[in-house]
Amino acid sequence: MGREPSEGAESHGGYTVTGIGEADASEVFYDALTNKLSGSATLSDFRNAALQSCVDTGASSLLSCFEAVKSVGLWSTDVNTWTLPSGSSGVDLATYRVPEFFGSSTRFVYYSGSGDRGVYYRMRSCPVSSGSCSWSVQYSAGEPDAIGRPAAATIPGGASLFCFRVQYGSYNNLWCDNWYGSTGPHIGPDPGASDIATSPTLAYFNGYLYIAYGVASGQIHFKRLDPLTMTWSTAQTIHPSASTWLAPVLASGDEDRFGGAGDSLFIVYVIGTGPSMSQIAYVPFDDATGSWDYAAGGVLEQETLTPIGPLTQYYMTNRTPGAAFFRGRLHVVATDVGLDVLGGGNTLWYGSCGMPCDDPADWTRLVRQDGGARPGASIDTYGDYDYSLRIWHRLASSNMNAHRLKESE
Repeated sequence: MGREPSEGAESHGGYTVTGIGEADASEVFYDALTNKLSGSATLSDFRNAALQSCVDTGASSLLSCFEAVKSVGLWSTDVNTWTLPSGSSGVDLATYRVPEFFGSSTRFVYYSGSGDRGVYYRMRSCPVSSGSCSWSVQYSAGEPDAIGRPAAATIPGGASLFCFRVQYGSYNNLWCDNWYGSTGPHIGPDPGASDIATSPTLAYFNGYLYIAYGVASGQIHFKRLDPLTMTWSTAQTIHPSASTWLAPVLASGDEDRFGGAGDSLFIVYVIGTGPSMSQIAYVPFDDATGSWDYAAGGVLEQETLTPIGPLTQYYMTNRTPGAAFFRGRLHVVATDVGLDVLGGGNTLWYGSCGMPCDDPADWTRLVRQDGGARPGASIDTYGDYDYSLRIWHRLASSNMNAHRLKESE
């Protein structure tokens, strides 16, 4: 930020930034630190304060000042959206292009209903950060026997699907439906899986739609949908040693609007012996062989904190982690077991890696963000065309659905 404009632009965090000069930059930071922050302020508060100080101090170039602050890569504070049904497991997003109906790209948010059953959705026809439209009212997708968090994805130029676990009596399967749902029978095509133990996850990668899910044995299975024939492949196992009791999550480089990771597909999941002893693992997909490269996977390291009780570190558990590609990096978010020393509920944790993500040195540690979250969080870039990455989670103080964003690496 303090570079003189005459020195030209430089790239930082994926942003091309032109400085505003040492004098203006000093005023911005002085104003933010002395006039806008309290002793309990977080880095997210500082981000907001610095953006406001760009305005209040009359920086010579408001746009350059904004871009410099955003390029640091700090998360924004939470923005509340709507109240989720009691017991809902959270949201998954997809951006569907339906020009014949809406005339523009439409974002859909899918989530489970009260008691974690049923599929509901809301939609909007402008970016999440835009004030030119708002989220619709809540609609039911007409799937009362669905259980857990639904998964959504879009095949460019093809089908737009959401898939979910169905359970009633002894029946336990995976179904899929089209973007608008229905009060009648679901449309499919269904993956046709059985002995399902977790919610599914979806990702579009290299011409196919992939679905992954946990089964009763603890193993993780996956299939892929051919968009031309609209048929699913037979189920395969990620790896005999890849085991989880929670839903896995897929992350595809094809969903990174900035590119740089288009040939990458990862699965991220929780490992361990139970809810109080668990960590986050990752495995990359080898497109050349059509199999998962378990040997190139690993376990994410966490920020070292003071132990609480018998635990030697904060363990990730309770719900599926979130994972997405953004600006050529794989980003992961999770919640802990409720050891929230920052106030009320679970703590959010966040980390990322640079490609090829096949070495622990490629990764940052999982770093504690803040508390006040309910178990489970998702992360994606679907919500915007202003190129931001968003974490979606529920607040511990209510059942409010909230999101926060960052716009650089």
